[in-house]
Amino acid sequence: FSALERLGLDLVVDLRREDEQRREPSRLPAGVEVLSANITPGSQASAMYANSRAIDSGEAMFAFMCEINRPFVVSQTQAYRDVFAVILDSGAERLLFHCSAGKDRTGFAVAMLHLALGVHPAKLREDYLLSRRYYDPAVELPKARRKYPVEHLADEQLLPMLRVDNAYLDSALSAIEEHYGDAESYLAQGLGLDAQARRELRRRFVEERP
Repeated sequence: FSALERLGLDLVVDLRREDEQRREPSRLPAGVEVLSANITPGSQASAMYANSRAIDSGEAMFAFMCEINRPFVVSQTQAYRDVFAVILDSGAERLLFHCSAGKDRTGFAVAMLHLALGVHPAKLREDYLLSRRYYDPAVELPKARRKYPVEHLADEQLLPMLRVDNAYLDSALSAIEEHYGDAESYLAQGLGLDAQARRELRRRFVEERP
């Protein structure tokens, strides 16, 4: 909590579903504005309860994780568009995205922000994979077993759900190409980030070096 206080956050974007927020309410410093985005696809719980028995191997879990990244584009673009509209309208300069694990719904949101800021693709991927440093799948295994109906899966079969892989992001980027042609079109047409909006985001979130 003290670490959050030191960040001096203006806005927290909570990408979890409403039921997730009720089960595990956030504890934030006073005065921080919170946006509840309610992104359902990408929530492992919503998909796992529907499809857990169909996932019977590590390969199937890996494919499942790739697949749940596609709806960020296919069905949740408006929700993400609303998020960026609030960010722009709020004037926030100290921003935090989070979801449940902080790697799938959040990973996509931050990747889109990086695209809008003009971050080099290699650096974007490097940032996306930082969860490997701070989120240990082996440590998270017991928690996952308590939360999801995965008793039929061995640890190695379950681990892809808790890992971060560029293939997961690639699945969402492929959906962007399929539905919008390219990332620039998605930013403008899908997320509503025109040239003026992107200049404003860069003004707030890019530190120019002399």
